[in-house]
Amino acid sequence: MCNAHGQEVIPMPEASTIRVIAHPTDLQPGSEEVFAHALALALATGATLHTVHARIPGEAAAVPMHDAKALLSRWGKEAALRYEARVLECCEDPVDTLLHDLRPLNPDLIVAGRRHLPTRRLLHRNVGTALARNLRKPALFLPQGAPGFVDADTGALHLHRILVPAEGPTEVAVALEPLAEILAAAGHPEVDVVLFHVGDGSVLDAIDPRPIAGATYHRKHRSGPLEATILREADEMNADLVVMATHPRHGLFEQLRGSHTEHVSGKTTHPVLSVPLEEAGVGAG
Repeated sequence: MCNAHGQEVIPMPEASTIRVIAHPTDLQPGSEEVFAHALALALATGATLHTVHARIPGEAAAVPMHDAKALLSRWGKEAALRYEARVLECCEDPVDTLLHDLRPLNPDLIVAGRRHLPTRRLLHRNVGTALARNLRKPALFLPQGAPGFVDADTGALHLHRILVPAEGPTEVAVALEPLAEILAAAGHPEVDVVLFHVGDGSVLDAIDPRPIAGATYHRKHRSGPLEATILREADEMNADLVVMATHPRHGLFEQLRGSHTEHVSGKTTHPVLSVPLEEAGVGAG
């Protein structure tokens, strides 16, 4: 359905559990693609989108925030989108400032960019991963310069090949919860979901994934180093999205080392959806 100006009028989507999307942005080159994903997901789910930038000392004051109205116009869409953009004055470390702002919102999904870091710098604090770790909410990480799964010209979600690393039944069940919401928002496209185990594949027999309309499940396993093997599989299948359940980190060593999900999202060229296991009340290490 179109309006008098020829723009597509977006009907309100069916009720989704994704009601609030938080999008921290550094407003650097390449952040426009990340914003497009946040906007397209808000549009598809009917969620309120909160975009926030923490301006650090010395940063140019004139950097404009992303323009949701202009992007919707480019997509030829008209929607009653609930959108708020804020610039916060910050200190040297923006994480605390952003946490103070976002925690009261209790977002259901975080959408953040992820800039590639060389191996020797993987311990470098990434704002998006730090927010996801502290808020304990599902987080979509978009690698710098990667096209992602949102059509830049139309705002459509293109999801056809999804990789779900399968440590065990619990991890897969947790990972599939937000994935099902996103696929429903995308209109239940025909999608291949690969349940992938690094090892002998024996755990795959114990996994009974929830049905998702339009999704066909495939089971696959391969031996090798965990993170490198996941990265290789994502590249070979050209995954539109990698969905990983993320265990909490215990102790100083794990805090410094980071999770497998953080390492994969920091090295891959594919979008990664990180899902904390606490979302299902799981406290595994």
